[in-house]
Amino acid sequence: MKKGVAKRLFNHMIKIAKELSAHKIQWNSDPYTASFYKKMGTKEIGEFKYTLEGNKRVLPSFEVDL
Repeated sequence: MKKGVAKRLFNHMIKIAKELSAHKIQWNSDPYTASFYKKMGTKEIGEFKYTLEGNKRVLPSFEVDL
């Protein structure tokens, strides 16, 4: 399964954000992808809590400085 697609997409996101003069990107992630983002050098900055169809969810929030 590991073909590097996620890493290429992540690096493309960074490239585009820099081209747009962004200084930082922040997002909420599925808990199962948190380890990937940490490997990519991002920082976990908190969590996003919400309820969907009566189910409470907690998503980790990440950021990367450009």
